[in-house]
Amino acid sequence: MFLTKLKNNLLDILFPPICLGCQKHLEDRDKFVCDCCLSLIKLNNTLFCPVCQARLPENKRICGHGSKKSKKFPFLLAAASSYDNKIIQEIVHNYKYKGFNRLSLVLGNILIDYLQIARLPITGYLITYIPLYYSREKKRGFNQSKLLAELISKNFNLEMAGVLKRIKNNPPQAKTKNYNERAQNISGAFQIINSEKIKNRNVLLIDDVYTSGATMSEAARILKQNGANKIIALAVAKT
Repeated sequence: MFLTKLKNNLLDILFPPICLGCQKHLEDRDKFVCDCCLSLIKLNNTLFCPVCQARLPENKRICGHGSKKSKKFPFLLAAASSYDNKIIQEIVHNYKYKGFNRLSLVLGNILIDYLQIARLPITGYLITYIPLYYSREKKRGFNQSKLLAELISKNFNLEMAGVLKRIKNNPPQAKTKNYNERAQNISGAFQIINSEKIKNRNVLLIDDVYTSGATMSEAARILKQNGANKIIALAVAKT
């Protein structure tokens, strides 16, 4: 106990904890973001159309798009916030690219608050997540989407299963320019591990950020092909 306290005191002196949003000193080393900055993150309260990203009041499924476009996006989009928010950008960047895996608690709480505010009917849903290619996950040390899925599963007492496997080590989606390039880049990247687990089940598919929808669409397509029913794609933020 004494050594732990001494270690924390030394860390506070050498590397004082600061808020990722405003860079002010934090009393609690485990917080990462101050309450003031967290309050500046506006949470959504509805689902969104995955085609045009318009709000879907009262969780309606229809947004006036033809079936051809809708087939590209076999899911409803649940985005907790906007990636335009600078604080969200800073948290996600440090979470994914600087190895701050404990930021999953901050982002997980954002997702939990959103799901409660939006009152999404997810009772009985199977929780799963977008997988990383094994070498990329090994290099990063964790799968950011899996950590978020674990928090959602635990908080809402829902079954979680890693039913998707990444079998294609494609370049990061951020390096592509548009939806068509992203769709081509991610095509064939996923494989189902256990189809019996998802057959006739509603699925909550979790990722950290929703950009073009190509990654979610490819994953949802494979889930649908293997018997999944309704799919809600849940992300911390959409661009």
